Amino acid sequence: MRLLGFLALPLTLSCMNAGAALAPLTVSGNQVLIGGQQGSLAGIGLFWSNSGWGGEKYYTPQTLAWLKTDWKASVVRIPMGVDEPNGYLGNASTPADPTNKDRVFAAIDAAIANDLYVIVDWHTHHAEDFQPHAIAFFEAVANKYGTTPNLIYEIYNEPLKATDWSTTVKPRNLSWAPKSCVIHWCD
Repeated sequence: MRLLGFLALPLTLSCMNAGAALAPLTVSGNQVLIGGQQGSLAGIGLFWSNSGWGGEKYYTPQTLAWLKTDWKASVVRIPMGVDEPNGYLGNASTPADPTNKDRVFAAIDAAIANDLYVIVDWHTHHAEDFQPHAIAFFEAVANKYGTTPNLIYEIYNEPLKATDWSTTVKPRNLSWAPKSCVIHWCD
């Protein structure tokens, strides 16, 4: 299933009615509708947010404005690098790097300023190991952007093992983002 054209990932999308700044995303059967009509979103995913990996230089207002005007992007995927070296939570070889969160929030701000839909991605292959951190991250995102219809939450990126989404990763309470879309990887 390919719900958003630029992603070659099979995803499941669950949307609630969004606000008025952008056309609301809704689901009808197996189709995602934009403002109640069939349509498509096109864009690009930024590289992991991890410090020192090279992709962090693109988490800027200039890059997001350029994607909107030059590439005519309507959506951008912004991945929060979680547990790889120099990621948000760090790992055995590197400490946690909170600048990842600042970088992600700056890119979200720039995307919203450019009327782009934003896929906020908790980018780890082991989300089941970091559930409290993922919940805290998405709550922080929702607290800052909760009434903004631009956001699409990608709560699990490419699990490496079979994981029961309904009990392990699925948000227990979507009240933190009641008018948002949630996508996740499907095995």
